[in-house]
Amino acid sequence: MIGTLVLNYKIEKQIGEGGMGTVYLGKHTTLDRNVAIKVLLPEFARNTEIKERFINEARTLSKLSHQNIVTLYDFAELDGNLFLIMEYVEGLPLDDYLKQSNTKDEYIATNIFIQILNGFDYAHNKGIVHRDIKPANIILSNEAVPKILDFGIAKIVQGDIRLTKTGMKMGSVLYMSPEQILGKDVDFRSDIYSLGITLYELLVGRNPYDYKSKSEYEIQSEIVNNYLPPINTFNPLLSDNIQQIINVATAKDPNNRFQSCNQFKEAFIGNNALNDSLKLPNNYQNSNSKTQILNLDHNKTIIQNSSNNYTNQQLNRNSKSTPIIIISILVILIVIGFIIYKTNFSEPDLKVTTSSEVKKEPKIEQLSQEQTKLDIRSTIERFLNCWQNKDISCMQSLMTEDYQYETATGKNKYQDKTERLSVWRQQFQERKYINITHSDIDVRIINENQVTASYNQTYNSDKYNDTGYKVIYLRKESGSWKIYKDSFY
Repeated sequence: MIGTLVLNYKIEKQIGEGGMGTVYLGKHTTLDRNVAIKVLLPEFARNTEIKERFINEARTLSKLSHQNIVTLYDFAELDGNLFLIMEYVEGLPLDDYLKQSNTKDEYIATNIFIQILNGFDYAHNKGIVHRDIKPANIILSNEAVPKILDFGIAKIVQGDIRLTKTGMKMGSVLYMSPEQILGKDVDFRSDIYSLGITLYELLVGRNPYDYKSKSEYEIQSEIVNNYLPPINTFNPLLSDNIQQIINVATAKDPNNRFQSCNQFKEAFIGNNALNDSLKLPNNYQNSNSKTQILNLDHNKTIIQNSSNNYTNQQLNRNSKSTPIIIISILVILIVIGFIIYKTNFSEPDLKVTTSSEVKKEPKIEQLSQEQTKLDIRSTIERFLNCWQNKDISCMQSLMTEDYQYETATGKNKYQDKTERLSVWRQQFQERKYINITHSDIDVRIINENQVTASYNQTYNSDKYNDTGYKVIYLRKESGSWKIYKDSFY
């Protein structure tokens, strides 16, 4: 295959291999542009149904145009072989990146993951379910931009095309949803489950299932019945909020998960995505309740739960300990009586606070400032994601009515909110894509209702590229942080 000419592309070397095909690096003979060329394995190309599915991948990818999804350039059939010519991304598959880098910082992992959600939200809105989400199918470019690969086994929700039948399990078992394991029909919420497992792995650096020592059957059983081990088991620095987000995303019942990737994304910025309708059962964290699949047949699944035995054991134990409890209560009453006596009839003692006691007092003010900085960074990230997605209404919701933009052409030259939104609308019409990257966001707190955020920003598009220093001024309105001034130098 090396040296073969496919359309105007010459195959140079093999760069990957999957279950259905091989991926090669190719180069345009005139434009000198690198591409990735996916070739269906010959034994599959002769199978009419699989061939149709491969062609369906080309049709699927041709409908997708998003900065976080690999672009399809062309499709070809040559000498009985089927070829997809796709965007070549220089970077690492996310699974390799996890082995080489530390993404356990919640802020870094969240920044990567929100971009992934943007891509899947776009695809889902096009009616496309991926069905094979895993870190190996996401490339992290050298510019830290995630790109989603391989919609080859996606199911088109719209229309009558259903090549992947109910009962046919596809995808990598470690990331499959319970409904996939049981061979049921799946929708967008199955992707959301798989994304929840991917987020888990991003945060703790490992998959929640012990695939090295357990069989595929045992893992399937755990996916259907057992809740995931808490993330702070592996990374104690992670917040309770991120744990709750993972809990909702990986709920066993699809109705208890986020109902869209946009809702998933909003959970990171506190837009009430974790409301009562998405709360998990009260016993979610009860890891002592052992559930076991007795028969993993798609039509007859028997589930056995030992929680009742556990409850009976507790009742027996409690009945034996009743005398001890009574004696303990009497001792407590005696101690309380003694304290009351000392308080009312003894001279007050001089209380001296030691330095060790002072250190034990929580630094409430410092914790509040750290939370404020996290909220501001989340607001800025959301604003930039709205910009990248060319979502005017989203951007507008994060701006105050008296918003001003200091233009880069000269100091003290301002555009108001209406003017600035008009400029963005024109840019969004002219530009096929927009990609914005930035350095760490430095947040400075002026007072409890006013802050500034600054960072170096790089703006890339098919029409215009620019780099500069950004300063954004925010204030709190009705409990939310909004941008009232925006400067670019």
